[in-house]
Amino acid sequence: MNTAFNDKKAQSFINLLLEIYYKFRYHQAYYLIRKNISSLSAKFLIKNIYGTSMAKKYAADLLALYELKVFDFWELGIKKYIKLRNIFKQISKAKVLCHLHIFYMDQAKEKKKKLNKIKFDFSALYITTPKEENIAILEKIFPKAKINYVENIGYDVYPFISLLKTLDLSEYDTVMHLHTKNITNSKKWRKNMISSLIGSKKIYEKDIQILQSSFCGLLGSSRCLVQINDHSPESTSFLKNILHKLNIELNPQKYFSIYGTMFLIKKDILQKILNFPFSKADFSSLKEEQATLAHVYERLFGLYSQYLGFSVYGKEHRFLKRDVMERKIDD
Repeated sequence: MNTAFNDKKAQSFINLLLEIYYKFRYHQAYYLIRKNISSLSAKFLIKNIYGTSMAKKYAADLLALYELKVFDFWELGIKKYIKLRNIFKQISKAKVLCHLHIFYMDQAKEKKKKLNKIKFDFSALYITTPKEENIAILEKIFPKAKINYVENIGYDVYPFISLLKTLDLSEYDTVMHLHTKNITNSKKWRKNMISSLIGSKKIYEKDIQILQSSFCGLLGSSRCLVQINDHSPESTSFLKNILHKLNIELNPQKYFSIYGTMFLIKKDILQKILNFPFSKADFSSLKEEQATLAHVYERLFGLYSQYLGFSVYGKEHRFLKRDVMERKIDD
């Protein structure tokens, strides 16, 4: 009896040592990749991460590194490649909540067509609209979705924040935020924002896989991945005032975000943002020149993700040789 217990204890200790070893190798490889030191060394270390106990734990990270073209899965060998591919299929089945704000009703059917294309679970779709007369029409277009009226405040941002505060996010892994966009601004820009997220089932699954990695916090179109270094109030004085209220002292112009506010975001990051101490009245009253609190939040989604140590990713809506861009603040 004691021998069996000791053997079990010894095996647990060995497993712990192996996990520590693999974790060390992983971070060593990741450091090399971050610093662009010796791609061959990074590839060698990545191959050594693979192990029965660690494959699932770091599968999403491996996939994200692959998307950054650091290494090719075929270098792992065909058997390991097949096993990892099966794990990735499970990762892409992560539970996703989608918020869709519909202001321009003529774009509602287009959004349904896109969501049908990726086979989205419409029971996890939450729609907001600022006109009560739109609800009956939207219920016919999206019969399984939950549709809510919201006041016309804070563009698409306040409806997103106010609705998500009322929901239990515990059963979800990821949150997607979409909205209709005034096409007179730029039809191509709107298409890039939407297509980089739900352009096809393959693109959508790839996005979900990358967001499941331990280092991706926010993902959207690469055309909208912008450094917060313009001179508008929402990027300078107004943003700094809001950060001060959040007890965050930093230089925002070193950071990046997804402009246009269509993105996938880690649930854990979003929950922290939902706890920011701003009310409906703040979305109406807090302004500086033409900038509103909604414009500041557009910067905060990416900035706060990076502040927590995650990267912001920009995706192309087509499959190119290198279609993932990463932005991270190094210490």
